[in-house]
Amino acid sequence: MANAELQALKLNSGECIMVGDLLETDIRMGQIANIHTALVRTGVAQKEDIALSGFKPDYVLQSVQDLVAAAD
Repeated sequence: MANAELQALKLNSGECIMVGDLLETDIRMGQIANIHTALVRTGVAQKEDIALSGFKPDYVLQSVQDLVAAAD
């Protein structure tokens, strides 16, 4: 799905970041498409889950607002 969206939007994976709250779906999809990943902890995944998962996000954020603040 991510690769199809990259093609449709004419974007390179290096220009994007996959943001999500699920390691097994959101973070995994980003990694498969070679997109940087950010896990937001406002959803299901908790900090302890990262250590147990095979899917390690590039960034761990408390909320999506942290991503906006980093872009400024």
